[in-house]
Amino acid sequence: LSPAEEAGLAMYCQNKGWRGEPVDLAEIRKLASSICGGIVGENWPSSFLKRHPELKNRWAKAGESKRASGLNRSNVDSFFQALAEARTGVDADCIWNCDEKGLQENGGSIRKRVIVGRTQKDPKVTANESKKMVTILECVNATGGSISRLLIHEGAEKDGEWIRSNPCGAVIASSPNGWTDADVARVWLEAVFDPETAIQAQGRKRLLILDGHNSHCTLEFVVYAARKNITVLLLPPHTTHCLQPLDVGVFGPLAREWRKKVDEWSKMGYKISKNTFLSIYSMARKEALTKDTICSAFKHCGIEPYNPEVI
Repeated sequence: LSPAEEAGLAMYCQNKGWRGEPVDLAEIRKLASSICGGIVGENWPSSFLKRHPELKNRWAKAGESKRASGLNRSNVDSFFQALAEARTGVDADCIWNCDEKGLQENGGSIRKRVIVGRTQKDPKVTANESKKMVTILECVNATGGSISRLLIHEGAEKDGEWIRSNPCGAVIASSPNGWTDADVARVWLEAVFDPETAIQAQGRKRLLILDGHNSHCTLEFVVYAARKNITVLLLPPHTTHCLQPLDVGVFGPLAREWRKKVDEWSKMGYKISKNTFLSIYSMARKEALTKDTICSAFKHCGIEPYNPEVI
């Protein structure tokens, strides 16, 4: 394996351990063999560990699932220790967080104060009929920047109508259920994140913080990232409401702006469809994804500036 491939394998092992799914020596041998396309020797895993002191061969015992996956002091401390190591030598504009957000075409539930007749007890707001969900993948950095959004629609292949009705230049992808899977994650990493952030990084190390979904922890994803000088750091399960900047301070304002724009659009007599979705989303995104909002979210999570005490 090349040094970059070994670094990717080490990163993969660390992430699996933090998620309560540690690998053993036999699995490391299988993983290394899959990377190189051959069969590594029986002693290769032991030599690999010697070359990577950040890894340790320890005895493992069964743990309670609630303790292993949740916002507890042990998990939080482990994450910030991993973050401290991962962000060494990484500038703030190269610290990125990516996550997906499902948006309902009709704007979702609407609750607002309205003026009606005194005798009307239960006022209703007429909403767009469509309840279809569209998934948007956003990625922001610790200095308030962002890269191209990725839209994921449900289906076996890309829908030409989404591509034609794309005034904002979003990247279009598809998956069987409309959510991120391993294939979509890999396409996003290779076609969106790496090329767009590489221009800004100019050879500097990049850190990508993601939730612990399995699609983000495939060996192919992590090894490709390592080859491109990208460190992948996974959040502990069930902690994104406190540790993920997009969840903590960005997606809330975005959802509110989306509902607001859909409401305004509907009042003008327009329906939300593939032809109009991205235009309206871009308007909501412009209002919500401000530099101050994004930077504040990173600060509240203790990621930038680095501050484990905020949690």
